[in-house]
Amino acid sequence: MSLTARRAPQRSRKCLAACLVAAAFVEGCGTQSAQQALDRQFQEHPEFKKLTLAKFSGHVTVDGQSPSQDNQLFVILNDPAHLEEAAHGKTPKLFASCDAEGKFSFSTYIAGDGVVAGKYVVTFVELRRPVKSVRPAMSQLIFVPPDELKNLYNDPNANAKEDRFNLDLQPPGKNDYEFDLAVAGRDPVVTPGPGAWTTIVLHR
Repeated sequence: MSLTARRAPQRSRKCLAACLVAAAFVEGCGTQSAQQALDRQFQEHPEFKKLTLAKFSGHVTVDGQSPSQDNQLFVILNDPAHLEEAAHGKTPKLFASCDAEGKFSFSTYIAGDGVVAGKYVVTFVELRRPVKSVRPAMSQLIFVPPDELKNLYNDPNANAKEDRFNLDLQPPGKNDYEFDLAVAGRDPVVTPGPGAWTTIVLHR
């Protein structure tokens, strides 16, 4: 990889950064750990500054139970300074999907290493599993409403008013976050706010 990359266009720099991660993954499949391989890649390419990360992994339950197997539960991190961003797109910048037991883990460079340290508002949405939509030169997975959480936790503006959904993630972070979302017996939010996550579109 060329060391002149620091003067390359932004798109090329992003591509090269992705190559660093890919190279670390390949090396990590050998005798080195993925973390050791990643550290080596950054040492060899000092033009790329390694971001400061905080681990954010844990467990989500709904009324004390694991999520429904018929749907997909997403955990989304929102920038508190730009809570309206959800209104302008269907693909969150930072999100993780829960497994059958409700476990989730955020990753940046390697699996489970977390997200960029900072403040976030966390939201949750449980949508129907994807209907595959194929467009020219694009394949998408679309998770559609209704939100099985009754639109109670998918609006960053609403969640920002609750302390438990305002996170200050600092190194080293934690792997044991617990969120229990009360839904049973609660009235649904019939008209979600303009910034609420009601559909998730993933590009493949």
